[in-house]
Amino acid sequence: MRIMLTVLGEHADRDVVIEADETTTVGRLAESLSGQGGERPTNVVRLTRTKAPYGLGRDPAAAEPPDLWLDGRALDPGAPVLGLLRDGDLVTLDRDLAGATIAEEPGGIVEIRVVGGPAAGSVHRLGLGVHVVGSDPACAVSVPDPGLPAEAAVIRLTPEAITVEPAPGGRSEAGAGDGPRAEGGPRTGRGSRAGGGAGAAPRLDREPLDGPVPWPEHALLTCGTTVLTLTAVEPPDAHLDAQPDGGLAYNRPPRLRSPGGERRFEVPAEPKRAEGMRLQLLAAFLPLLLGVGMAWATKTWYYLLIALMTPLIMIGQWVSDRRHGRKQYRRELRRHRERMREFEAAVEAARAADEAERRAAAPDPAEVLLTATGPRRRLWERRDHDPDALRLRVGLADLPAGLEFVPERSAPADFVPPDPRPATRCRWPWPCGGWASPA
Repeated sequence: MRIMLTVLGEHADRDVVIEADETTTVGRLAESLSGQGGERPTNVVRLTRTKAPYGLGRDPAAAEPPDLWLDGRALDPGAPVLGLLRDGDLVTLDRDLAGATIAEEPGGIVEIRVVGGPAAGSVHRLGLGVHVVGSDPACAVSVPDPGLPAEAAVIRLTPEAITVEPAPGGRSEAGAGDGPRAEGGPRTGRGSRAGGGAGAAPRLDREPLDGPVPWPEHALLTCGTTVLTLTAVEPPDAHLDAQPDGGLAYNRPPRLRSPGGERRFEVPAEPKRAEGMRLQLLAAFLPLLLGVGMAWATKTWYYLLIALMTPLIMIGQWVSDRRHGRKQYRRELRRHRERMREFEAAVEAARAADEAERRAAAPDPAEVLLTATGPRRRLWERRDHDPDALRLRVGLADLPAGLEFVPERSAPADFVPPDPRPATRCRWPWPCGGWASPA
């Protein structure tokens, strides 16, 4: 039997490998970890059958073995280690540290994850009520960030909504900065303008907070140099099978990846005014002159009525065509506005989906922590043949969305679609920084 444990101590923790047989008891293990059995505490503890069973061959006057604590409770000294301890368990011999051996995740209805800044990677579970975000250790979401005010923002959780607002008088005394330094990475130009520096008002998805506003899931809250996001609590969902020797068998599910590539959109072309019929004055007045001549020559004045009808008909047709052209242009313009609204909504949905896919492909430190400690199904999801097998996320930056815009098929040949990329920028994991290696 071989089990790897972490022993918590008052001064330092140590990782210990236990090599023993199925008859080893908790009391015998506690003796070896504390050094009462005459062994020097090391990182490898070998308990062989040459040792007498627990309670036999030991001087009755000798001190009782210390208690071994797991999950906040003391284990029975006579219980066998086999089947009781598992790889990765946290144990301690100090009663005061018994609470630290509880490996279960804390409760809560939402998670506040620190995805950028000096404290990137920490996770805070919150329940219903009012919670303060700040650098003060007394805050519910305490972030050790020198650029963060003692009280930066207030989160209100109710059954109906989740809102966030600036804390009253929350200003940093650390001085203004030139932008967020996400997860220890370099400062970025657009990221600095979007996030603000130390002492700046909190921003929710780049919009400054002036009062209580709803906090949507996965929206980024920037306070000083710290970036936080709100997510629902996801329980550990990895499939684990307990092994007789203390190990855990992990079922590694297949990785399903999106096809990727840029999304293509056809930009609706703005309608142009149709070229209306020109008023042909010469063609209109020639029959008038001819009719006047015929009336003078034949002394038949009815020819004047016929001569007057021709220009009137042509002028009426010209006015009618102009009115019809204006009405048709207004209809096409209204239709174009409707199509543009639909186009912008589709682009925004695609931008949000692209942003979510990019963040999921390069998880933040808090996501990595929860995946490893849960564990969760994304543990070890990257294979050797994956292009991102050894890619490491470093920070956050504002980058163009992966969208491609082309003119629609019915657009004129000289139509050049506007470039809406500046309006489709989003906060993504910064792919141009980090360490990677060819597979």
